[in-house]
Amino acid sequence: EKRQQEVIAAILSKIKSPQSLTAYQGILEALGGNVKTDLTWDQMQKIVLNYNQAFGNVVHESIQGQGQMLNSLSFQVVTEDEKTRVRNLLQEQLAQ
Repeated sequence: EKRQQEVIAAILSKIKSPQSLTAYQGILEALGGNVKTDLTWDQMQKIVLNYNQAFGNVVHESIQGQGQMLNSLSFQVVTEDEKTRVRNLLQEQLAQ
């Protein structure tokens, strides 16, 4: 998880300026099969243009849960209080 966050942060730092839109396709091609998305190229461009200022203000949050095993699979069970906490954080951010 930490490595994924570092990679995303590095990509965001490279694509902060709208002038670098022409390089985005090359970046995505270089990432190749390591990144999957259902966003179109046009949608990604709009996200960069609309949220460019937000890229400099990334906040990392983790959902806390208790590890449990079920049928040899590991799960994180999240309490209702934790779900409420995260829901409130998301709603606050979306309201801005």
